[in-house]
Amino acid sequence: MKPVVDTREKIVTLARDYFQNVGFQSFSFQNIADDLGIKKASIHYHYPSKDELGLEILEVYYRDFEEYKKNIKERSPRVRLFGLFKLYDSYTGENGRICPFGVVGAEYHVLAQTIRDKTRVLHNQHRDFLIQTLDDGIKDGSFTLTLGVRDTADLFMSAIQGAMQISRIRMDKEYFPKTIKSLKLMIQTKEHKNVGF
Repeated sequence: MKPVVDTREKIVTLARDYFQNVGFQSFSFQNIADDLGIKKASIHYHYPSKDELGLEILEVYYRDFEEYKKNIKERSPRVRLFGLFKLYDSYTGENGRICPFGVVGAEYHVLAQTIRDKTRVLHNQHRDFLIQTLDDGIKDGSFTLTLGVRDTADLFMSAIQGAMQISRIRMDKEYFPKTIKSLKLMIQTKEHKNVGF
């Protein structure tokens, strides 16, 4: 049974890479089959349609973030926020990748409703975490906000998505970190040597 599981995991891992590099519409089952050295029918065995594979990709992102929240929930708001920034930075990678929200946003009108709906769930998962983290940071004195918590969270998410896109267009690896630095300054955080990020 393990080879079947391994094949499924390899399919999803490779599909995620394609998803963030070229978008959902720009790769096919045949691309994955060729890369893995398997028959296209082997992919259809696990995922009868590409939309089902797309939902699985988004579900993996969802589960990964749930695990991330679980592992970091006892940390300070500052560490949780900076950790989230690092997570988004990891989405960009070395090859100008963008995060799942950017992919779905760009292809929104040609994607199945099920994928749109799942992305909205994923978006709210991240937004709720950011709102809670900012709110906790206000309460413990870590952050000072000039806007409301929800408005700040929405501004942060918009800035992060935009920075990923612009970084890719400019081929400028420093653009995203500079945007993150500006976001930190916006909420008047003070750097600590032991913050871990």
